[in-house]
Amino acid sequence: FKPGEVVHCFGDTAKLEINGLGIPRVNASDIADNHKIKVVLFKEALSTGWDCPRAETMMSFAARRDPAYIAQLLGRMVRTPLQMRVTRDEFLNDVKLYLPHFDKANVKTVIDELQSNEGSDIPTEINGESLAEPSYITYTVHVQHPKPQQQVPGQMGLFDTPSTDMPEVSTPSENDSISDDNPVSADVPVATPVSNTGSNAPEYNPPETVTVPAPAPVIDIPENPVPQGVQLQFENEINREEIIDFINGQGYLTHLVRHDRINDYLKSLLDLATLLTHNMICPNARDEVNDDVVGMIRNYIEDLHKRNEYDVLASQVLEFRLSVQVFDAFGNAIKEDYDDLTLFSETDLDRQLRNADAKLGRYGFPTIYGGRYLDEDNLSEYKIDCILFAADDDCRNKLGLYAKEKLREYSNKYRIAIVNKSDACKKKYHDIMADSDIVSEQIFAIPENIVIKEEVDGKEYTNHLLAAEKTGIAKIKMNGWESELIEEEAKRADFVCWLRNPSKTWGLCLPYDKAGVKNGFYPDFLVVRNDTAVGYVVDILEPHGNQYSDNLPKAKALAKYAKKEDRMGRVQLIHKSSTAGGQKFIRLDLTDRDNQEKVLLANTDDELTNIFTINGIVD
Repeated sequence: FKPGEVVHCFGDTAKLEINGLGIPRVNASDIADNHKIKVVLFKEALSTGWDCPRAETMMSFAARRDPAYIAQLLGRMVRTPLQMRVTRDEFLNDVKLYLPHFDKANVKTVIDELQSNEGSDIPTEINGESLAEPSYITYTVHVQHPKPQQQVPGQMGLFDTPSTDMPEVSTPSENDSISDDNPVSADVPVATPVSNTGSNAPEYNPPETVTVPAPAPVIDIPENPVPQGVQLQFENEINREEIIDFINGQGYLTHLVRHDRINDYLKSLLDLATLLTHNMICPNARDEVNDDVVGMIRNYIEDLHKRNEYDVLASQVLEFRLSVQVFDAFGNAIKEDYDDLTLFSETDLDRQLRNADAKLGRYGFPTIYGGRYLDEDNLSEYKIDCILFAADDDCRNKLGLYAKEKLREYSNKYRIAIVNKSDACKKKYHDIMADSDIVSEQIFAIPENIVIKEEVDGKEYTNHLLAAEKTGIAKIKMNGWESELIEEEAKRADFVCWLRNPSKTWGLCLPYDKAGVKNGFYPDFLVVRNDTAVGYVVDILEPHGNQYSDNLPKAKALAKYAKKEDRMGRVQLIHKSSTAGGQKFIRLDLTDRDNQEKVLLANTDDELTNIFTINGIVD
């Protein structure tokens, strides 16, 4: 560490020195803005009233049992990755808390409370592991493929085939003496090294003969040696980097399902329009929304004029009703014969206009409207127009419906363009859409690196998209159905690799309704296949028993997704059924329009079973 990178917040010492490094004291409030600081030593200063989005790791030597204290500390740390989410590397979104002396039960209680209150905004997992025997492993697309070692000139390679007319080599007997004066020699052709077409090394010309001072070794020759001049290829070599770039570049649709909606559609629309404008994705997006809203107000006013209702409603806006009541010196009401007074005043218009702006979300639409339709001869007219529009419930409902539809339009139209923007832009888009509705449309992206708990009793797969860097192996535990399905998929001629879709923040999520409640559904597998037209195609496969109560709702979710995201390859709900030839997978392909409509119109599980019977495919 360099000076200034390690600091402390202890109140009793101005400056420390550890191992020759000076450690100055800083105020907790100054840490967040000082980007030179890398490590902070503290007792209590950072536990309350402190926020630093750059904090990634905390090691606590304290013993804590108080739930309130634990909640304060964990709450600040687990929120930090939400400040700037990195889509390419899931590891960079993690916060590590090492709390060996904290009460584990209370920590778990706090985590559960945070998750239940704030939904999927805090994707926190609490796990315990021994640092001596770590149970977590990093899976990545950057798998190191084995490379053939460069062959030493004159050395016989593992896959080299000796000439069939090789002369016999005489083997010395026990009585033969081998010396410099009496060497054992033979004319032995030397194998040509395997050529590397991309190498600039000088050509090697082996000698015709070589002196062998010992018996020639016996070499096991493989049955199908690689021909000379051919680059060695390794089994299951997958271009994972290319595949993940392809998938993430598509901007496939995924969803976020939460328990509540934070913003109204109009605010989310304006935020998204501003994002599109500032990032030059759609430079006139904000102006387009303003034009639409102002146009709605104008159309409403013109319609009132056509129906001859405008003047009557305008006079009501200008009416100012004054009620008079008299009290004596002791605060008692005195009954007098005062009538309510009705006045006509334009001075109250500004107050009503402010109320109208509040009803429309405080986005300044009355000001924008006035800038376009101000009448110099009647300065109050534009104010009355906006007040009448905001006072009409139908107008406000139509405005909300417009905002909802326009938000979806912008999302569908520009989602793919946002994929190629910065992480900050993508994070802002995620937040806008997440706050807009209980079910929000998001951009699907697979991280290049993930940290997961390794399933020691899982099966080793070499064709999984994310795998251990050095071995290319992913150890995954699956049930019999799932394992058999992947084996069946791997036999396809166009099969490349597969990915187990996780129930995490980056997994492909489809919304579905169950008992009137919105839920998130993560199909089991994504399968990548070769496609001559586009390079790769991605399938969604969901093996699902028909005995489960969510069978039909998930079938409908797959059908809706396939209908909306038509760039996917196969989208299949898969059952297993006994046939004359044994148990077989029955696949219902929901990219088929006929299957989509039938599933979406189905009301019972029996109807879905009938659809499988008629339209299901048995491979």
